[in-house]
Amino acid sequence: MSGLPELELVDIDRLSVGMVVRLDLPWIAHPFSSSRVRIASPADIETLRRLGLTQLHCERGAGSDTTPAIDAPAAEAANEPDRRRRTSSDDDRQQAQDHELAECERQLLEAARETGEVMALAGHDPQMAGERVVALTTRMVKGIADAEDICLWVLDGRAAADDNAHAVSVCVLSLLMGRSFEWPVTELLNLGIGALMHDLGNSMVVPEGWPGLLRASALISGSDDQAHVMRGVRLARQMGLPPEAVQVIHQHHEHADGSGYPCGRGSGEMTAAARVVALVNRYEHLCNPSDASEAMSSHAALAYVFRRLSSRFDASIVAAFVRLLGVYPPGSLVELTDGRFARVMAVRTSRQGRPRVMVFDRRADGPPVLLDLDDPGVLGIRRSVSWSDLPPHVREGLPSHPRLALYFEPRHVDKPR
Repeated sequence: MSGLPELELVDIDRLSVGMVVRLDLPWIAHPFSSSRVRIASPADIETLRRLGLTQLHCERGAGSDTTPAIDAPAAEAANEPDRRRRTSSDDDRQQAQDHELAECERQLLEAARETGEVMALAGHDPQMAGERVVALTTRMVKGIADAEDICLWVLDGRAAADDNAHAVSVCVLSLLMGRSFEWPVTELLNLGIGALMHDLGNSMVVPEGWPGLLRASALISGSDDQAHVMRGVRLARQMGLPPEAVQVIHQHHEHADGSGYPCGRGSGEMTAAARVVALVNRYEHLCNPSDASEAMSSHAALAYVFRRLSSRFDASIVAAFVRLLGVYPPGSLVELTDGRFARVMAVRTSRQGRPRVMVFDRRADGPPVLLDLDDPGVLGIRRSVSWSDLPPHVREGLPSHPRLALYFEPRHVDKPR
């Protein structure tokens, strides 16, 4: 006898709290932390319905229709003492994490400020602009290449609202992709320069009354949108940027299936760096579109790329991108195993499944708590959720479509967590 539980096919209408079901879906296609799901509430059954499932394999004997429903308020009350029992070491750890978050925000704002200055300088002193962007990207590459591990943080508020946060986020994600491919430092530098300057052509388009440079493409016509690529290429050459970086600027709107622009190149005609930036740029725009009401959560955007846009991008790069960000990318809204809700704030590239989360508990005193799920004895994640899934007391005061930006924290073996 194998010892494995027997499975029976059950109609979704027969599911009840306490049952354990197996999902015959890839992990990116559902919001749960694994394909083995113990149904903890009626909301889980509704989530399964939204996946389009009508029958599921259920573990025989693992719960039944007669299993008593879990009393959520009682469960929360039972957890309350644990939530309030804080020690001095907890406070020290919280302060250290708050400091790391603040330092990442400072570095993102500094990188965004320098990127904006380069964009503004490119039109009248291209040589100086070129020297400055190489210096900025070199610092970022060194921080990423020299680290034993990377913690990728998501930031909102003033950091994400900066006009150049998009360029910096695309650069950071692209460099992490290059690092995962073990590209040498020279290739990382060319990738980073191209990623940071991918929308350089938009710096010459400033519609009246529109704040910022990089979002200008939202207000110009399709033909002008394509023209910004060639403007960027011309400026990049005047700045003396490496040819490999110029190719990234030229090709970052091309698609693997040949449906992109300006030349309709296929995957075989694009450089590897351009294929990376094309994917990262699209993902970042799904999370932070010009119309904030159309924004997707990080988890939904990654799933959308995987399921709906995979033909447009190199398959190996899509797979590597999914591995890099993990099941719950930074910015994802999640439900924890104790029933509370949180936003994924930071993911280590070596342990994506145990991120740091900001817990939303409006009934608790003090600011939201930042938890490291990699700490022993700390909670886990049950599933990904959308903003509309959040209870009213959690949604209160939280923006439904916040702008989010990404920056990295290098981590070393001898650095305490």
